Amino acid sequence: MTTATAAPPRTVGRPLVVTAATAAVAEAVVGVLQLTRSDQGGGVHDARVHAVLTLFALALLAAAPLWWRLGALTGARWAGGTLVAGNLLLASGTTVSNVNGSDPAFFGPLAVVANAAVLVGLLGLAVAARRGRTLPGPLAVLLPVYLIGLVPLSQLGGNLLRGAVLAAVLLALSTAAARSSTAAGR
Repeated sequence: MTTATAAPPRTVGRPLVVTAATAAVAEAVVGVLQLTRSDQGGGVHDARVHAVLTLFALALLAAAPLWWRLGALTGARWAGGTLVAGNLLLASGTTVSNVNGSDPAFFGPLAVVANAAVLVGLLGLAVAARRGRTLPGPLAVLLPVYLIGLVPLSQLGGNLLRGAVLAAVLLALSTAAARSSTAAGR
């Protein structure tokens, strides 16, 4: 009789590193583009705005595996799944806005639901990560900053803050995984 061996609980694989790093870089580029944008119009007017919307949607999608994994590591899969669902809704709405050149009528209600899902997911992950010591305490407490970079600071380069949160979570999980594998190899 053979038994399947499970991966170490803190394993962070290369695909997760690649997607999370992609999300962090995309968020940072969006933040820089937002800070250097001269027009503050409401619709999609030029290539820069299309780039911002495209990179933002990419960042939301690329961050999903990191949030899902954090949910699994903290034992709060529901929180990770809720956050991923919110990100997917926002990415969908952003893509439709980008293609149409302006926000469709349904975007406002969609954004409310999506942002609520993101907030609930982030709060759940923050509590679970803090309790389970999956992330360093200060980082776990700061997880909701990811949403602050989205909503109130979105036109002021808030995506730089979001990219920093993603990078910090990835670094913390990678460091914990390295320590875990080193301890297992002794």
